[in-house]
Amino acid sequence: MAPCGHDLFNQLLRVRGMEEGLMDLVANPDFAEAFFERLTATIITAQEHFLDEVGDLLDVHFAADDLTGQRGPLISPAIYRRMIKPRWARILQAIKARTKAKIFYHSCGAIGEFLPDLIEIGVDIINPVQVSASGMDTADLKRPVRPASLLLGRRLRYAARAESGRSRRGRQEVRRRIRDLAPGGGFVFNPVHNIQPHIAPANIAAMFQAAQAYGAYRA
Repeated sequence: MAPCGHDLFNQLLRVRGMEEGLMDLVANPDFAEAFFERLTATIITAQEHFLDEVGDLLDVHFAADDLTGQRGPLISPAIYRRMIKPRWARILQAIKARTKAKIFYHSCGAIGEFLPDLIEIGVDIINPVQVSASGMDTADLKRPVRPASLLLGRRLRYAARAESGRSRRGRQEVRRRIRDLAPGGGFVFNPVHNIQPHIAPANIAAMFQAAQAYGAYRA
């Protein structure tokens, strides 16, 4: 596994600051477009050099760009689809031209609205499935309730989680998430986030014991 090493939207916020970067998207779009275009070209050039050397050795290629908060998008989907999505599509196209590795894409929060877009540009694996965020119910994401859900269930792999609670509740959480996301394949069991320091070791053990008990695919 190797990192893409860059992001687009988040890099604008690092360089300009959160407030100014968000304002640029609306009040100074020419600057934002130029920023994203220069960064996209730089990322593609770097990836071409990198993957020409090691692309045949990779199984997974990691990319990231946090697009949402806990309750919804940080920017309008229209702005994302105009400024950011086409450039990520170019980056992922350049990556896939030089490796057969799956694209593992990280974006925290209420990412559900963007999942069809991410599939369209070539994302294979989404991380995390942050079930505490709005619209991230695992049953709805995987079950074919609507065309978008059917598409997601067939084409997207989920790197999802077990909640860190008391041992009994944690086991119930593990069982629920496996039940929701495992059918049909494409589920990778793991915590949503790095396990935090306050989590009791007994809860961590219970999580993995439950995964062993409920998580095996039948032959």
